[in-house]
Amino acid sequence: PDMTNNSARTTTTVIQQALMADLSVTQVDVPAQVVASQQLNYTLRVKNAGPSPAQTVRVTDVIPANTTLVSAETTSGTGWFKSTPLVAADRVIFSKVTVAVGESATFQIVVKVNLNTSNGTIVTNTATVESATTDPDMTNNIAMATSKVGQQPPTEPDITKKAVVVFSKEVAATGGHQF
Repeated sequence: PDMTNNSARTTTTVIQQALMADLSVTQVDVPAQVVASQQLNYTLRVKNAGPSPAQTVRVTDVIPANTTLVSAETTSGTGWFKSTPLVAADRVIFSKVTVAVGESATFQIVVKVNLNTSNGTIVTNTATVESATTDPDMTNNIAMATSKVGQQPPTEPDITKKAVVVFSKEVAATGGHQF
């Protein structure tokens, strides 16, 4: 027998599909018009639409010009860490090691408009989300909200205050009549 033809060799190439996670961030601000020294509330919502878990996720909120940070909290979602110090280079950063497919989180950022901010100033808040995992749609990774600084609305008169008004009239008797 011929032993040289008793073996065969096959080469198989394994292509690993790149992991992808479609992260998104949305933002709502309240109120849309604000007065200097009033607070603005920003609600950020981050979600992973998949198809893979997102690794090393970071949500960054840039504190708007003409404002001062009051607070920053995770209001829904678990495992998120805030940057320390809370504000690093005018930013608040929330991070998480892994965000599962379908997982979402909500963050509340509160700022106070500085007292010397001029009427008509536009206050813009920008939030972004990024990950070490490839994101197939980067267009939904940034959200902006704007508020306009306006004048304090005129106050209504307080009609609950009571005033006592005393009227007096002098009456004189003439012609012998008595009162």
